[in-house]
Amino acid sequence: MNTAIDEREGFAAFLLRLRGRGTAPKALVAAFEAT
Repeated sequence: MNTAIDEREGFAAFLLRLRGRGTAPKALVAAFEAT
């Protein structure tokens, strides 16, 4: 099962959409990219 991987990719896409609009908290983006 790749559920965790799929969820992570979905979350990454979600963050990228937020960042594209400039509304993503930088701390959240940084924390995600650090993983």
